Amino acid sequence: MSTRHDDYYLRIEAINLDYFVYDTHDISTIRGGSFILLSIFEKLLDKFEHCLKDIGSAASIGLYEISDSSLEDAERIRTEAVAYLNEKTGHHATFAAALVRQNNGIGFEQQMQNLVAEIRLKQFQSLSFQLPQPEDTNIYCCLDHVRPGIKPDPNGKSKADKFSRSVNFRKDQGKSLRSNLYSKLLRFPDPNSFPVTSDLQELAGNSGNSLDGMMAFIYMDGNRFGKIRDAKCKTPEKLFEYQKVIQNKLRLPALKKLLQFAQLPENKSFRTKAGEIRLETLLWGGDEFEIIVPAWQAFNALNILFEVLNSPAAVFEKTSLTHAGGVVFCKHNLPILQVRNYAHALCDDIAKAGVPPEIDKITNEHNRVAFFHVSQFDLVKGNLENVIADHQFPAKADDFCYSNSGLGNLYTTLDLIKNNIPSTKIHALVTALHTGDNEIYQQQYQRLLKMLGNSIEPELKKQLEMLNNSQGKWMVVSDLLRFYGEDK
Repeated sequence: MSTRHDDYYLRIEAINLDYFVYDTHDISTIRGGSFILLSIFEKLLDKFEHCLKDIGSAASIGLYEISDSSLEDAERIRTEAVAYLNEKTGHHATFAAALVRQNNGIGFEQQMQNLVAEIRLKQFQSLSFQLPQPEDTNIYCCLDHVRPGIKPDPNGKSKADKFSRSVNFRKDQGKSLRSNLYSKLLRFPDPNSFPVTSDLQELAGNSGNSLDGMMAFIYMDGNRFGKIRDAKCKTPEKLFEYQKVIQNKLRLPALKKLLQFAQLPENKSFRTKAGEIRLETLLWGGDEFEIIVPAWQAFNALNILFEVLNSPAAVFEKTSLTHAGGVVFCKHNLPILQVRNYAHALCDDIAKAGVPPEIDKITNEHNRVAFFHVSQFDLVKGNLENVIADHQFPAKADDFCYSNSGLGNLYTTLDLIKNNIPSTKIHALVTALHTGDNEIYQQQYQRLLKMLGNSIEPELKKQLEMLNNSQGKWMVVSDLLRFYGEDK
């Protein structure tokens, strides 16, 4: 009796990333966990090229087709693929895999949803992390504060400063990945094409300007990408095309332009004295990405990102592919996971609030980004929108959010204010506004106009009238002005 052969779809997903990527504040460990997952799915495809065809893999998710196979062989491939991923991650990451037979009476879209549902069920039924192996030690990891600490920290101050096996594995990988990460992503043959800084202190320090020690965390996430994927990708070929548009026409061009900008001779403050680029990438690929740049280069980086994200290439099947984001300005030594939470809250709760649920109504104007300057806080507690509204009264959180065209207007405002109005005048205006004393504010505003005189240029006058009519925007100007134009 012959064995029946069919075609199958296989989805493998790295799950519970909080326990493999985001369980410490250490940059090398986070980078290591994130890019281990990105690289191993590429290696998986190389390892199983004889039986797996990529139909839409991205970041930490592999989506494949298995052709002309028995159910037993397809199950074996699934088991072996997961075992391979476990081995390559040192058995520290967690994975779930689901298999579905093609031509089983339901459409491609429903099959993809069934795979995701099975993955989620398995995730709920399993531990959120890989249990560490028993160790003969009474010391916990000095970075994750949970697992047994067994590997001495070479920079530790005491014998108790030890890493767990998981942290040590990711930290070592993070160091090696840093050296050739961008060359590999951009397919540059020379692995040393883009040397980068090793930590946030190096990234944000010794700049020679007033923002020394300050950084900007930039998080961007695709708007309704899941809905667009479900609506437009009715075949494996369309899904593969969709992922390639995101990666090859948006993600990689943006990264390449940013790296090339940082290496221009006139942008020396984007590099250390040793020539290393001040850039850190914590998440890349898929629908979202996270990067860190020096605070004085944040607006330059946003210009580059928005130039690519607003390009004609940002379209799939006549639907705009737009992004919402959050930018957090802070000191480099603020706990990085807190900063990440702030950036995600800015994106999800503020920037995405203006994006319509219907994908056919999304336009380039829904490329939106929200800002937050956190230097004044040790820890932000509660709803970020309320914190911004309280701290920046009379401004609201939405005043710190800008769409595509609005961002250009913000640059114009900051440029004109910075070059024509003393910071003391701005401080006097926002102090009056913050206390709610409109009479004192109007007195300060009239003094400013008198100081500028009748020779005030029309564009500056227009900007001042705009700020006077929307007084909360003065708080935005005051908060972001120091980060604009510090160094080109």
